[in-house]
Formats: sequence, C-alpha cells, structure tokens
Amino acid sequence: MEDTTDTTIITRLVPLAPAPARASLDALNGSSDPDQMTAMRFNCQSCVRKRMKCNRRVPKCASCSKAKLQCVYQPPPRKRKRSRGEETVHDRLARYERILHDHNLLPTAASSTPSARDTEPSVISTRPPTPVLSDSQPGATTGNVLSSEGRSRYIDNILLLNAGEGDLCELSESEPGDYDRDETGPDEGSLMGLLGALVAHTISGGRMQNLTDLHPSYEQAAKLWRAYLQNVEPLCKILHVPTVAKMFDSVSKHPAAASKNDECLMAEMLMSRYQSAVIQALVNASWLKTTAMSILQAYTLFLIALRTQIDSHTFWILTGIAIRLAQRMGLHRDGESLGLPPFEVQMRRRLFWQLLPLDGYAGRTSGTGISISPNSWDTKQPLNINDDQIFPGMAQPPSYYLVSN
Repeated sequence: MEDTTDTTIITRLVPLAPAPARASLDALNGSSDPDQMTAMRFNCQSCVRKRMKCNRRVPKCASCSKAKLQCVYQPPPRKRKRSRGEETVHDRLARYERILHDHNLLPTAASSTPSARDTEPSVISTRPPTPVLSDSQPGATTGNVLSSEGRSRYIDNILLLNAGEGDLCELSESEPGDYDRDETGPDEGSLMGLLGALVAHTISGGRMQNLTDLHPSYEQAAKLWRAYLQNVEPLCKILHVPTVAKMFDSVSKHPAAASKNDECLMAEMLMSRYQSAVIQALVNASWLKTTAMSILQAYTLFLIALRTQIDSHTFWILTGIAIRLAQRMGLHRDGESLGLPPFEVQMRRRLFWQLLPLDGYAGRTSGTGISISPNSWDTKQPLNINDDQIFPGMAQPPSYYLVSN
C-alpha cells in the first residue's frame, strides 16, 4: 500500500524550469555540428549583401562556412511607426472629396457611369473634348467675323454687329505701320497698350529693330525650309505649303522687302537658329494686338518649339495668350457657319485644332487646366485633304478622303 502512494507522488512532480537545450549550449561552446545547431529568425549580413539563400544556422550558416567568411547576424531595423499626424493617401483623398462636396464641385449622378478614362487612369488623352452648344448657353450665339486681306476679327456683341463696315476700316487702320512709326512705345493711357508694352519689354525690351541683317542666305534658307517640310510640317499641319513656299522664296531673295507678318512667320520656321530674331519679329509685328492669322500661326510654331525650354507655368500663360488671340479672330467659331471662303475655313480649322491639344498639354503639365471652355467653341475638324486640293480664292469646298479606323 505504501509503494503505490509513493509512486503516485513521484509521477506528479513537474520541474520548475526546463533544462537548457543541448544545441544552445553547444552553440555557446563553439560546436558546429549541423545536427545540433539552432536557426536564427533572420539572414546573416553576408547572405543579405550577396542576396543568397541563408540557412540561418548558428554560429555559421552554410554559405559562410563554405566561403570561410565571418557570419554576423544583425536584426533588421524596426519599422518606423506612422505618427498620428500623418495622413495616408486615402485620408487625403477623402478630405479633398469633402472639400469638393462642400463647394458643390463634385460631378453629378448623371456622370457616375465609369468611362474609358476612369477605367484607364494611366492613359492621358490629348484629343480635345467635343463641343456641345445649346441655345440656353451664354456662348451659343454665333456672332460675326469681319475679314479682310488675311486679317479677321470676331464680334460677339450685338451692339457692334451693326458697325461692320466702320469696324472693318478700323481693323485695317489699327494694324502697325512700317518702321517709321513712333518708337516711344504704345499709348500708356490705353490698357491694351500697357499690356502690349509689358509683354514686349519682358521678351526683348519692346523696341522695334530692323531684322534684315539677321536673315539667312538664300541657300541656307532653302536648306532650312526643306528640313521644316520634312520634320515639322507633317506633325504641325497649320500652314498651306504652296502659299508659304512662294512667300518664303520671295523673302529669302529680297529680305529688305519682307513685310512684318511674313518676316515673323519665316523667323518662326527657322527658330532653332534664330531664336532672338523670332522674339524680335513678334515684337515688331505687335503680336498682342494682331488680327493676322499668319502671326498667330508663327506664334503657335513658337510655342511648339518652346514647350520643353521653359517652365510649365510660364508656358501655360503664353498658351493662354494664343487662345485669346484665336478667340479674338473668331477661330473658335466654325468658318462655314460664318459664311467664310472654303480656303479660309480650312486654314482656320487647322490652326484652331493645333491650339487645342497644345492648350491641353500646357494645362496638364502646369496642373491648372485648359484655357478654353469645352462648351465655348464649335469649330469642326479640318478635312483629311492635301494642300494641292485647296487654294486661295476657291469657290467650292474641297472633297476629302474617308479614313477607316
């Protein structure tokens, strides 16, 4: 009976602490028996540097033992805890949405259907939005365009529409004259004069200069013209090559007889070499007050060449000036509905549809948006035609090719 009691008491005895593992003792004593070594929770520094697989054995892993290197185990740095003051991307997005909602800037439920742009956020479309005009919108009135000798001015004010003939005379008389005009600058009492003087002085001092000595030789001009036709004209289809080629040939042979408009357009096409002459040509042509489409064509080519040379915010402002000049000429209204000649209709469309993606590019890079509202223009896309299918003075609209997608 006593033996049974003693046996029961002995089997219920539990040690107070586990005995140290033999492998741990052997590791401390320097034993390298692989069957008795323990594993670490992280790789050694040598395997981390070499990006090798580590078996994490102590005191040496298999890689360090084979290469006879010192095996050092160092725990990785602890991850920094995010402070409570920091916002995650989702927190900031939610905060911005609340701000937009408070100011009624969020889209309505009608636009909640996901579009192709929503499903592909990484793709940025350069195609301008399609204009949608209604009679209830303030910009839906067509207005009128006063056109004469390559110049045009758009009038949207009903009080000025009846003054067509007089305003057309004023349009031709208000253009800058030859070099014998007063060089003291525009009238400082006029707001437009102050703005023109400000931009002109910002670019190159605002004084008119004769550019005859800066013209290239006839051989150089012909070579540069061929380079423009090969590299620039196929991508920036805003000129009518047969018409411009005649002007280019005439100005190259007789630089002193060139008009300011032709001189400005020619300098823009040679901008890579004559940048200072381009800027001075724009100043000479009073580009902020012009109604000549050739100067706006030149300024558009100037912006295309400048887009990678100046900061995005300055480029956005300069592009906005081009949009305002286009609106002043009425390029935002389709020339067909205004009763303009077919050749002028196509050239106006070409220029306007070159300015639209340029304005979109400036808005994206600067983060400030486009300068022209999508609902404020109705200019159609130019026809898919060659330059030999249109010419000044043509009476009938040109035929065009149908291109399948």
